[in-house]
Amino acid sequence: MADHEIHLPPRRWIITGHPPTPPTPTTFPWTKTSGILFLVVISILVAKSSLAKPSVVE
Repeated sequence: MADHEIHLPPRRWIITGHPPTPPTPTTFPWTKTSGILFLVVISILVAKSSLAKPSVVE
């Protein structure tokens, strides 16, 4: 028996079934909620930073 014959399966492969389904993407309500939360936090941080710096007018 040749070396390449050792690695071959004894008969043809038969593929039954389908590959697993990919994970579902994030649902729309969660994406919308997290986006709004992100914007609110950024707005608060920007507002705080602009209030913390005294503006110098000459």
